[in-house]
Order: sequence, then C-alpha cells, then structure tokens
Amino acid sequence: MRTLERVGRHLSTVVFQNITALMSLGLIRILFSPMGWFPNHHLYQTVNPALYYLVPTLFAYTGGKLIGGQRGGVTAAFVTIATAVGELKGFSLILPALIIGPLIGFCIKKVDLLLEGRIPVGFELLFYNAAAGIVGCLFSFLFLQYFDTLFIRMMNVLISGIQYLVESNLLPLLAIIIEPGKVLFFNNAINHGVLEPLGILHAKESGSSIFFLMETNPGPGLGLLLAYYFIRRRQNKKIGNVKSSTIIHALGGIHEVYFPYALMNPFVIIALVLGGLTGNLIFVLLHAGLVAAPSPGSIILMFIMTPMSMQLPVLTGFAASAIVTFSSALLILSRKRRYENRNENDKDNDVIIVQNSKIGGIHSIIFACDAGMGSSAMAAAMLRKRTVDWKKEFTIENASIEEIPLDTELVVVNKHMLARAKLVVPDAEFWPVSSFVDEDLYDQLVIRLSGKEEEP
Repeated sequence: MRTLERVGRHLSTVVFQNITALMSLGLIRILFSPMGWFPNHHLYQTVNPALYYLVPTLFAYTGGKLIGGQRGGVTAAFVTIATAVGELKGFSLILPALIIGPLIGFCIKKVDLLLEGRIPVGFELLFYNAAAGIVGCLFSFLFLQYFDTLFIRMMNVLISGIQYLVESNLLPLLAIIIEPGKVLFFNNAINHGVLEPLGILHAKESGSSIFFLMETNPGPGLGLLLAYYFIRRRQNKKIGNVKSSTIIHALGGIHEVYFPYALMNPFVIIALVLGGLTGNLIFVLLHAGLVAAPSPGSIILMFIMTPMSMQLPVLTGFAASAIVTFSSALLILSRKRRYENRNENDKDNDVIIVQNSKIGGIHSIIFACDAGMGSSAMAAAMLRKRTVDWKKEFTIENASIEEIPLDTELVVVNKHMLARAKLVVPDAEFWPVSSFVDEDLYDQLVIRLSGKEEEP
C-alpha cells in the first residue's frame, strides 16, 4: 500500500509541476480549434507537436529530475525524444514518458553512487557527464530496438480500456473511490497521478475528456460547505470559517478546505459520494468533457476549459452534484445534531498542540501540503499579508511535504500529514492544524513570530 501511495504521489508531482504547459495546451484547444471560440488553423497546429513531443519530454525530465537530479532529468528527456523517432512515431508518449523518467533517474542516481569516491580529483565533471551520456545512449538503443513494441501494446490496451469505461457507463461508480480518497488527502494522487494522464490520452482521440471532470468538479464540496453554512446559521453559530472556505473552494479551486468538514463528521462522506455519482452520471449521459484539467478545480477555470457545445452539460452536472450533496449532507447533519454539535465546538475552539516547540525567535516558516501549490500557498499568503508591515527577520514560504527545506525551523502542516513531514525535517517545530482557513491559526502564529510569547 505504501509503495502504491508513493508511486501515485510521484506521478501526481510529475504532472502537477507541468500543469502550466497542459493549461496552455487546453487554452489553445478551447480558443483556436475548429469548434473553438476563435477558430484558427495556423495557431491550432501547435497542439499536436506539443502533445506528441513537448508534454512527454517535460514529464520525462521532471520524473528523472525528481529521482536523479538535473542530469537524470536531461538524460530522461533525451531518451524520450530518441524513443519518439522509432516505432512509437505517431503515438503520444505520455505513458512511456511517465515510465522512462523515473527509470532513467533511478539509473543515474545508482551510477552516481557507484562512481562516488572512485573518481580522481578534478575529473568529477568529466566522469559524471560521460556516465550520464552513456546511460542515455544505452537506453535509447534499448527502447528503439526492443521496447517500442511493448509500449505500443501497452498504449493500445490503455486506449481500449478508456473506450470501454466511457462506453460501458461505469464511470459514475468511480465516485465511490474518488470522493472518500479526496477527503483523505489523496486528491492530487487521484487527479494528477491517474485521471489526468488518462484524460490527456482520451482528449487526444476525442478532443475533450470526462476524466478531467471527475475529481476537479467542485460541486460536491460546494454542496457540503453550503450545508454546514446553513446548519450553523440556523443554530446561530460562527460562520466565518465556513463562509471563507466556501468562497476559496468554489472560486479559488482549493478543495482541501472542505476536507476537515468531511472528516469532522464522516457520515457526510456518503453525501459527497452521492453528489459525485450524480454529477458523473450526468456528465456521462450528456457526453460532457473538458479540453484540459482545470487546476486548481475552480468553477471559473472549469468553464474556461469547457468547449462551447458542452457548457450546458457541464453546468448541469456541476449544479446537480452540488444540490444532491447539499440535500444529503443537510439531512445527515440535522439527524446527527448532537454529534455534529460536539465536533463543531471542537472545530471552533481547535487547539493547536505544538510539537518540538523551540525557545527563541523563528527565522524560517514553511506551510506544507501534499502538492505544495494549493492550500499551503494560500496559507503562506495569508500570513505574509498579516506581517507585511513588519521588519521581517524571517521567511514565509510554502512547499510540498517532500520538499520542505532541511533548515526550516517551523512547519505548519495538516495534522493528517504530520507523520510524513516529520520524516523530512524531524527537528523542526511543528504546528499540526485541521484547516488552513482557521483565522485563529494566524493570530497564534503572529504572536509566535512577534516573540511576545515563547510558546503559543
């Protein structure tokens, strides 16, 4: 299970770090395709070269760099281009690139370890680069001569599987896996590691893909937050955090803000699944799809990535998923009022139990999340805003958990990811939190950074 989780996280990181290229490709499709807003054949000609060569090369480079450093990435990119001129010419190399990248990176890493301590002083640059070149040539030869046919068979099987899933109407059932997985913070692995690569292959054949909608649809999360907002308003409870979470989720596209509300009362996950099933079913029945993944999963970005002919189907699926989730969650929360009240009070008065608390000032603070670009970026921006007028002697940054700098002194991380963060920087001061939207968190951090108290 841990190996599968690591593979999914690696794939999601590879795709997520290249999301800009995928977004650019999607915008060109939506604007300049024959069925786009401003059809332009000349500009649309950039799509196929980007899909066949640029995106796979970026994926291979990123996958190789994550494991084997800069030379691992460059070597993986070279092998991918070499593979593209063989029997695989005419195929999108998305799948081969996701395999080639980490494979070449791993080999470069092992070769570097083998050479370490055995190279004469002054010859390091020559030996390391020569070794990387040899690895690149060797794997290019192997892939061109022996593995082209294997990759072709793999992609044909994958494309056939995608077509079967789409035509068999089984796709809505994936909500049973996707929605619980999201609230357990596997959202990036599910979307960027699995659904998005499938969507790229599917969109290549059909121009758009339903796979881009299945995890990024903000409807279920919006329905859940609206149900909490309605319940709290009816019970005259504090609604500030729920209100801000609703706006951030729906318009900002940061889905992580609703996960704590689902975990607060696990029964509402049933409502999320029902909403996801409803939305997916409508997407399938109305043949809805996007030209690229909306990342982050904002309503605004979702409709930007929707072809003109699919605006109404996408809107219908989104609205239906939100309404079904809202109705189901409202029923569950009303029936579980006593249980919900107790947990709501816990939420409102969430106590941050600082771990590895240090005496003295803090010079570096990191907000960490799974991908390092969503909720953590929002949280870092919120704290910077509060300290904008300070004469800062500290830095405020955001990062993915695996990329937390080793010299970080204070780490703010979701409590469900605390164990992973401790493996990276075990000596840092940790602030495990339930939600990055909680205003009390920033009040306590301001006190900690100002030095008014040694401990919050």
